[in-house]
Amino acid sequence: MNEPNEPNEPNDAANFPDLRVTSPEMSGVDVTLVQQRLVALGFTVRTVDGVYGTATASAVKLFQAAKSLAVDGVVGSVTRAALLGTPVPSPVPLPVLVAPSDPLLAQLILAATAESGVREDPKMGQNRGIRVDQYIRTTGLDPAANPPHGYPWCACFVYWCFVTAADKLMATNPCARTASVLSHWGKTKGRKILAVDAHADHSLVLPGMIFCKSDDAQSHTGIVLHATDEGIVTTEGNTNLAGSREGDSVVVGKVRPWEYVQLGFIDYAGMSGLIRP
Repeated sequence: MNEPNEPNEPNDAANFPDLRVTSPEMSGVDVTLVQQRLVALGFTVRTVDGVYGTATASAVKLFQAAKSLAVDGVVGSVTRAALLGTPVPSPVPLPVLVAPSDPLLAQLILAATAESGVREDPKMGQNRGIRVDQYIRTTGLDPAANPPHGYPWCACFVYWCFVTAADKLMATNPCARTASVLSHWGKTKGRKILAVDAHADHSLVLPGMIFCKSDDAQSHTGIVLHATDEGIVTTEGNTNLAGSREGDSVVVGKVRPWEYVQLGFIDYAGMSGLIRP
């Protein structure tokens, strides 16, 4: 049985087509409604203008990532129900998900969230798979050269996302090229925020930063989507829904408590330049 319309909603969701980026761009009251709900829930839309452009699609992707939905930037029936069925609490504000103002980091998040659901292929071996091998190769390693366990690929995934984002923008890539979390922390020219400082002041951690976990037992890394009082919401490779650092998937919308990150965060904002206009 269909759910009744929410009060003040103009029409049943079934009357609206899926919203996506097209040429010419889709527009109308349904797009305006989606934009208004995104803004009300704390997801920044450049302009509430009733036009479904790339800025609106980016906000939708961040919403989908936060809700553990398929991250495709398309407002279909599932995303529409999540948007229109989510109450907006007042006066307590929700965490604000904002695409970074830095173009590279904004593109980084899009590249990372688009990989949601990529998994290893056990037929190829541990830490292997067609897409996983691509992540690993970008750091200069041969995915097949370390049998039987292969190479952990969380840092490879981060570097691949930077390469993909920089190529998309035809920009320089500031990220340190390495498959190691500790090596990344040591080699980076990005701004470092120590975990102890981030734990004391959560506002220091922004979307597009890289978290680095490392202790005597294990290391792990991923990309921050946003920060809350409870922890960080991330996109990570080589993990799973349970949060293992040796999982087999790319997971979007993973929540990590602040104490999970013992090393710190790397900020690459402002470090990339366009190669050509």
